[in-house]
Amino acid sequence: MPERVLVVDDDTTIRLLARMTLETAGYVVNERPDGTTVLDTFLEMSPDLILLDVLLPGKDGFTVCEEIRAHPHGEDVPIVMMTGLD
Repeated sequence: MPERVLVVDDDTTIRLLARMTLETAGYVVNERPDGTTVLDTFLEMSPDLILLDVLLPGKDGFTVCEEIRAHPHGEDVPIVMMTGLD
């Protein structure tokens, strides 16, 4: 079974580039444009990796990360925080 990656970013271009790159490498990709539905998506798809933007509409990446880590299935999943900030 291919590994699953959840990409969370409000920038459509970033999500598109991440999806294209990851799918070309054989990953299954699911994406979300804001922080409000990430926990539900995480629970539905059980990703092997999460690429998570810091600044998101709805809930910021730090809040989303805390919510995932508080869940028993979210303790060990790798989360890569991304930002376009300097």
